[in-house]
Amino acid sequence: MSTPINLVEETQEAFAAKYGLTIVMMDEFGEPLTPSKGSNELYEELSTHQNVRRMLKESLNEKWLISSPVMLEILPGINVIIAPLQTMTKSYYLAMGMIVEERTRELVADQLTPKSGSNKDKLKWEIILNKAHKLTQENKNEWLDKAKNLSMILMLCLEELEKEEARKKEARLFREAANEEDIKRLFHYFINVSNELDFMGFAEKKDNEAYECTALAGEGTEVFSEVKFYPGEGLLGRVLLTGRADSWENIEEDPRSFFFHSYSFLPKALYCFPVQRRDGQLSLMFGGTRKNKKLSKSVLEQGSTLAALLEKNLFTRDLHNEHEHKSNQLVSIMEICSFMSPGTEGKEILYILVDIGITMFQNSFSYVVYKEEKSDNFQLISRGMSGENVEKYAQKAAEGFSWIEKVESSTPRYRETQEGYSLIEVPILYQENLLGILCVGSSSVDKETLEKESPFLQALSLVSGASIF
Repeated sequence: MSTPINLVEETQEAFAAKYGLTIVMMDEFGEPLTPSKGSNELYEELSTHQNVRRMLKESLNEKWLISSPVMLEILPGINVIIAPLQTMTKSYYLAMGMIVEERTRELVADQLTPKSGSNKDKLKWEIILNKAHKLTQENKNEWLDKAKNLSMILMLCLEELEKEEARKKEARLFREAANEEDIKRLFHYFINVSNELDFMGFAEKKDNEAYECTALAGEGTEVFSEVKFYPGEGLLGRVLLTGRADSWENIEEDPRSFFFHSYSFLPKALYCFPVQRRDGQLSLMFGGTRKNKKLSKSVLEQGSTLAALLEKNLFTRDLHNEHEHKSNQLVSIMEICSFMSPGTEGKEILYILVDIGITMFQNSFSYVVYKEEKSDNFQLISRGMSGENVEKYAQKAAEGFSWIEKVESSTPRYRETQEGYSLIEVPILYQENLLGILCVGSSSVDKETLEKESPFLQALSLVSGASIF
């Protein structure tokens, strides 16, 4: 699997090849982050006569306060697009060039020809300049939009790169800690070395706000393996409401212990610690005894330390899973980028979109509605559902977007169907023109889950729009 930095370079290369530009990635100080990509003849020729990298670095040292791509006139009449990329912790810059102002081509050729040069020297520059992309008032915004699209994709890669670095740092800090997959083993260890604890458990949130015990240790605890409880329900449920650790003494006949009593399990003392997860949810670590009416201060302190250890280890695991998830998303984007070449059929890209969409969730389906280029007919590509339902959903999706007027935003729409599906509909755009609609639906996720995945689907649609056009 490609690493985030490799994905940065592959994305640079794909866009450089498509647009015929040289693309350079730099950090906030103008130092190269990756090797330059692309083969722009004007850029290469200028680099043999001028220190282009130095000029770019000096321009960035001016500490520009820009939030969107701009044209930088690096030499009179010769422009480079500079696009800022701001992640959570760092600033980067993207440079794309060279582009020549149409009205200054003759003057630029004169300027680049040495004073002692011949007509042959000037002719060489005129040929190179004629091959270069033209910059006009009419196409300036189009070039800036291309740079913005590329910067958005690269920002995803760079954010993932920073997360990977953070994950490695966390892993080094806690390499000596027990693996989070061995929670049950850790609990058995603590019970074995403790003179007080005789049972321990770990509960995590499952579907519909319900919590289940996912790790249990101690004689008789297996009866709780599939038992559900809810926030506010019993002693454990109260910790979910307050978010604060608690302990209880002499609870053998306490009615709040009905979660345990229902299974003829009668604890006399109990503690419970909330464990904060990376996604903001709470898990619970609990333990207790059926022998003594209270737990000592040292056992409570050990429990607090263990809960903190679990929190850190689970944070690392969740971060790794998130990294893997994002990496898979970036690979999907790169798969679309790989089709950025002349002669590629747009329908091939749409089939890939549908295939990516159906693999995102369980019990899902995916489809793309698109309008034929030379007619008013709509076409449908779908997977995971057939028959009247998908056609009905597709028709409603098509009616919800304007196919004539400009579409200024790629904001997705969310719908719930009578059949119990949650849907997200994402427009596939190119320069505010609606090319199609990507829809992903599932019966096993809610709107909140779909919203978390919407940035990826928007990025996917954005790249697809540029590739199809």
